[in-house]
Amino acid sequence: MSSVEVRNLVKKYGAFTAVRDASFKAESGSLISILGPSGCGKTTTLRTIAGFEDITSGEILLDDRPLANTPPWRRNIGIVFQSYALFPFMTVGANVGYGLKMRKLAKSDIDRRTDEALKRVGLPDSQSKYPRQLSGGQRQRVALARALVFEPDVMLLDEPLSALDAKLRDEMRFELKRIQKQSGVTTLLVTHDQEEAFTLSDQIVVMNNAIVKQVGTPREIWDQPGSAFVADFIGVENIFPAETVAGGIEISGNRFSAGSPNNRPDPFKVGFRSSDLVLVDADNVETENRITGEVIGEAYTGDSNVYQVQTGLGAEPVILKSKKDQKLHGNVHMRLPPEKILVLEED
Repeated sequence: MSSVEVRNLVKKYGAFTAVRDASFKAESGSLISILGPSGCGKTTTLRTIAGFEDITSGEILLDDRPLANTPPWRRNIGIVFQSYALFPFMTVGANVGYGLKMRKLAKSDIDRRTDEALKRVGLPDSQSKYPRQLSGGQRQRVALARALVFEPDVMLLDEPLSALDAKLRDEMRFELKRIQKQSGVTTLLVTHDQEEAFTLSDQIVVMNNAIVKQVGTPREIWDQPGSAFVADFIGVENIFPAETVAGGIEISGNRFSAGSPNNRPDPFKVGFRSSDLVLVDADNVETENRITGEVIGEAYTGDSNVYQVQTGLGAEPVILKSKKDQKLHGNVHMRLPPEKILVLEED
């Protein structure tokens, strides 16, 4: 097991900067996700770690050893691509053992390590099958086995589950986590899927526009998103510009009690989740952090109802989530608990 560290990484293509001053570290044996929208620089970062792209400046270190002068084939890094990239005319066993054959290992060693890799991904006795005879999830497991058979120091996964349907993707998340923990291989996963990153990761690196916006555990990212972009990307539905006033904050002239002003960036926004709003009666005497508005839209999501509520906080409606058996219409009254207000750096 090895650690991977990216220090002040910059990657430029002419005048275009694909990655700007990125820094993070994957500890030995951990799984770290690089999460962000398309075009944010996450795959480029992965390709520089693999050695497929030269870096413009900065450093990539494997166990504190710089990799700048190490070609890809000497980095002992396993890679799983989005498209599986299996040879259709080769059996599963031949696909998994192909790289070992190119390294001129003895046939007995190739067979042994291929069997071990396929058992590890839950596909024993499948050596003689062809990729066309396998499901999408099984083909993905073969691609994982092919990466693991090298006994790599690090494994890189580039959107490995995006080609699967939703149900199979959910199943494979648990399998991928089991395989990674069982093998103990330090793993870097590129994904745009927030749920995938939160389910699998020990740490998450959130990127946008070539910049690392935040690094933290899934709980840290969820509970304390550092910027308006991060909050929006992980699903905080309500985000509004705000300013500091005596005793709290102000959103479009509406005052709210909030946490200490000492750590608020300038300028800043505030965010709160749809499920954090508490419905109150119209005659409720408690007025602190109260929001009143009119329901202008609704949707049923299976386990709850989601409403658009036009309020005095801005042109954008507030999103409110309620229980599925709780139907709302007309004017509604809500309370926003002070501890649920997220203070966010304005991007």
